[in-house]
Amino acid sequence: MQGFNDWFVHDYQDERGQSLSDLYMQAHDLSEEDEEMLKIIKSSVYSAFERLPIKDKMVVKDIFTKMDHTLQEAFDISGVVVSRVYKVDGKHIMADHKEFMPDEYKKLLIKGMLEKYNEYCSLYAPIQMDAFVKKHSLVLYRFLSIIDKTATEYALDDEDYLVHQSTYVVKNQQEAYKALKVNEKFILSLDDKAGSVFKLVSGEHDTVIAEIVLADDRLEIECRTADELDYSKTVTEEVLGENVAHLRDEVLNIDDLIG
Repeated sequence: MQGFNDWFVHDYQDERGQSLSDLYMQAHDLSEEDEEMLKIIKSSVYSAFERLPIKDKMVVKDIFTKMDHTLQEAFDISGVVVSRVYKVDGKHIMADHKEFMPDEYKKLLIKGMLEKYNEYCSLYAPIQMDAFVKKHSLVLYRFLSIIDKTATEYALDDEDYLVHQSTYVVKNQQEAYKALKVNEKFILSLDDKAGSVFKLVSGEHDTVIAEIVLADDRLEIECRTADELDYSKTVTEEVLGENVAHLRDEVLNIDDLIG
């Protein structure tokens, strides 16, 4: 949910491809000034930037699209800054809320975004990277959520943050959903058209030890340790029985998660 409100106001589009700004302009008789402001909001871009070494100017480069932007305000950037950029009167303004991170994250962000971009182009149709970044800003919000979650407790070293994951094929997703929902060991924490997320509570310690994602006829169990995964697999298999078939076990680091 990180960044949802910002994405909804700026980048959301309905089934006809219209943004909230479009809908508001259609429903109200606006002044030229108000209409121009809504167009600025509509055309804004949420992305990651690095500063270019240009004297007397504040110029940043979008690390995904490689486009340069001259900013009205000057501030220090020692690594990468993630922010929304608005174009006003030919110049660019960054939103007040900026996410600063060290250079080490630049490679991770570029790798993750390129993989999602290539995946989209192969599944649907080729588009320009700038159009993809604008249309799929939620990808970047997701990356930041993963980074924020791990960086507070762990360093960037791949070995410092590991997720033990087990993947199953589900024969009947609806039946699996019902079985997990009625079982007291599982807590439904997210439920929408894309899928459902459950938390598994350990009876011994009454703490959440696993996150279970049920979507697209797949079930994924994510835990912090191998022992927790073994326990979670046993409980899940007891509840779902022959409705699931084990596919694989993996140990993932932050690079894998972003990719």
